[in-house]
Amino acid sequence: MDGDDRSPIQRPRYDPTDQILYIADNLVARTVSPESWAYQHGSYPVIRNFLEAREGRPLDAEEFREFRLVVAAVPSR
Repeated sequence: MDGDDRSPIQRPRYDPTDQILYIADNLVARTVSPESWAYQHGSYPVIRNFLEAREGRPLDAEEFREFRLVVAAVPSR
């Protein structure tokens, strides 16, 4: 993650070309594979819903750890 980790989470935006997930105006996650971003458990988009559920506030240390684990859990091609 690059940026201010105390930034309040905003609606996530994903750039598949550069594999960047924009989490806040000044916080991004780099090298997020398209497969990780698109991963769904049933109809539940895992990363998108994880972040949207936390909109308006910063992630705490445990949530950052969970976020990293979720992103890493889905292998890229």
